[in-house]
Amino acid sequence: MSALLLLLGLASAARPAHRRVQKPRTRPRGETPLEKSARLDVLAEAELSAALDAPFAWRRTSNDAHAILEVFGCEDWRRPPAYDRPGFDVAGRDVLDVGAQVGTFARRALAAGAASVAAFEPEPANARLLRENLREFPTAAVFEAAVVGAEGVDEVELVLGKDYQGVANTWRHSLRAWTHYSGDVDVATVAALSFGAAVDRAAAAAGRPPTFCKIDVEGAELDILAAVDDWRDLDRLVVEYSFTKRRSLAAFRDAADRLRRHFPTVECDRLPDAGDEWPHRTDALVFCSR
Repeated sequence: MSALLLLLGLASAARPAHRRVQKPRTRPRGETPLEKSARLDVLAEAELSAALDAPFAWRRTSNDAHAILEVFGCEDWRRPPAYDRPGFDVAGRDVLDVGAQVGTFARRALAAGAASVAAFEPEPANARLLRENLREFPTAAVFEAAVVGAEGVDEVELVLGKDYQGVANTWRHSLRAWTHYSGDVDVATVAALSFGAAVDRAAAAAGRPPTFCKIDVEGAELDILAAVDDWRDLDRLVVEYSFTKRRSLAAFRDAADRLRRHFPTVECDRLPDAGDEWPHRTDALVFCSR
């Protein structure tokens, strides 16, 4: 017995001790929403100064900094620009931006050599800044409207994001059918048009049909993906898929199968290999190409 215990002790000593590896913290412990917002504002200002030559209008102490850091990336977070991917260069392309917010992606696309950008944004305050940020670019067109899946819809109700502890919520606006808010909400009635009509307007503005499309519309993309059968001349599509609003992986696979009728390649890097529901707390980008 003593020999056996000795052998077990030696084996245990030979194994390296398990050590939990902590991920780097992206925010100080105990940071309040206002403190976090101020920190992100500084990072966003630095990214904009490095990336853009012309001024860019945005709101401090709001979610605008999140959108800027998502699109332009953030060295402090070791996070690359969200839409950067081999084969998805916008240079020389006519771009359709659905859910443009204040124009962060549109301006980055123009800076990267996009031939034109048609930007759609329904929320009035965002649309005002979007127009300001694209005013000096003759190849950019702004449309203050929501893009929806259904044909023949002229107006929709947009539920506005709720501010949180002094930080203005400027990017969680969603159609009533897809809002996660309950109780009292602020609602704006906004103009709407179908995805096909948006493509037509973009083509009319540029004189050519768009070939690259980015969609980020807080759940409404689920209706668009279910409704669109003809993606026209688009050969690149990037969609933020709202897994947090519809967690079913079977529903996503059905949507991906529909997309593959036009785009042979449909990729989502964070898609789990198994399971029935989306396991993460945030949504994910889906890259489609042909």
